[in-house]
Order: sequence, then structure tokens, then C-alpha cells
Amino acid sequence: KGKTSSSFRFRPLVSDDGNYSLQVRATDLSGNKGVSKTYTIIIDRLSPQVSGVLFSLGPQVINPDINGTILTLVNQQIKITLSEVGGSTEVSLIAENVETKKTKKFSLRKNTDNGLWSNTFSLEEEGKYQLKFSAIDGADNKTERQLNEVIVSKKGVIKGPEGPLADSIVSVYYQEPKSKIWQLWDSKPYSQKNPQRTSSDGSYNLLLPPGKYYLEIKASGYQVLNSEFFEIIEAGPINANFSLKQLNIIFSIGFI
Repeated sequence: KGKTSSSFRFRPLVSDDGNYSLQVRATDLSGNKGVSKTYTIIIDRLSPQVSGVLFSLGPQVINPDINGTILTLVNQQIKITLSEVGGSTEVSLIAENVETKKTKKFSLRKNTDNGLWSNTFSLEEEGKYQLKFSAIDGADNKTERQLNEVIVSKKGVIKGPEGPLADSIVSVYYQEPKSKIWQLWDSKPYSQKNPQRTSSDGSYNLLLPPGKYYLEIKASGYQVLNSEFFEIIEAGPINANFSLKQLNIIFSIGFI
């Protein structure tokens, strides 16, 4: 009583690696309150480490092939989700072109509810890429680790006798396993369009989940083309090229 100051100590109930904000509030016998400035506590026992890497397209998991390689198309958005320990404050995915050595960096975001880091990524040029995990923790420890390889292929192209056909309509039909009825594939959960129009270079963009399908392709002034039925066991890209035949238009003016 009567002292102008007092000392105290406590131990924060945290043990996992990470950066923690700390603020102290004190109350005296008269009910006066004071709040300290915010301090940062860094707990650093481990360097950043990653596990449980998952690639997906909407609800569909994209599994690597037997060589651990992910197959995709140019500009196809793929989501990566991973688990991290070590208290990282910044996590990135780096894609390095194996041939040209050019790199592209994608920053991942942490979900505060489950602690997982994720984001989408896409690559604009075809080729083979080495994916790398890069992370920095609160003590400036940096970790890099190689992940899967990615092979990026060209998109499929719709052509006519004179070259690529822009604004062709590509529709994907899916066979419902139980009823065996063919229906237009619902692409919205997979962040794709169906039907979709080809771009100025005649290209279309499809990455399909497992199932049985066929494609219907239409273009003004050309015969409708239906592909053969095909079955996909693991989710993967479709980039076949198709050539359309022009319609043979016969005019008849009758007898004169």
C-alpha cells in the first residue's frame, strides 16, 4: 500500500512455434486500469517444415502420377493446400521452369481455423516445372523444400480447313454411373465453363474428374462433331485437337 509501482511475473500458456501478440492490463486497488503496449513473443523451436501437400480442382483431388508428377494445362487454376509446422509467418510456392530456370512465386494464405496454408496457382507457358516450398518464421529462419513436378501442356485446339476456329462451342457430356444417362457435365464446382467458347486461337480448356465422357463441338458453317466416348480414371487435362468439316450447302431454285 502506498507504493508507486509493483512487480509481477507470469508464464503465457502457449508452446507451439509462432508469433504471439502480448498485451498486459493492470488494475490497482482504486479500480484504475492501465494497458501496456503490444509486444510480440516469438517461440522458435523448429525450422519451418511442410507435410500433407494436396492438389485439387474444386472438390476434386488431383493425384500425382506414378512419378509424382502433376499434369495440367496452360493457365489452368489449381489449388494447393499444405500443412506446416515451425511457426511460419510467410509461406510461398515457387514454380521453376526446368529448362529456362524462370521462376514464379505464389504466396499462400493461412486458414486460422485449421492452420492449413493454401492458394491457387497457374502457369502461362508449357513445359516441366519443379515446385518448391519456401517459408520464413518469426526468427527469420528460412526453409526451402522441393515438392512435386508439374508438366504444363498446350490447350486443345478446334480447327477448320483454313486454321483455328474462334468462338466454336465445346460441350462436355457425362454419363451418370447408375442411370447410364448422358447429361451436360456440371462444371461450376470445378471452376470451369461448360459449354465453353474457344478463344481467338481456337483453344479450349478442360480438366475433368474421373468419369465417362464425350465432347460435342459446334461452329457456324461447319458440321457438328461428336468425339468418341472416353473414360478418365484419374482427374486430368483434356487437350485433344479436333478438325471440323464445312457444311455442303446445296441451293435449289426449282424449274424455270
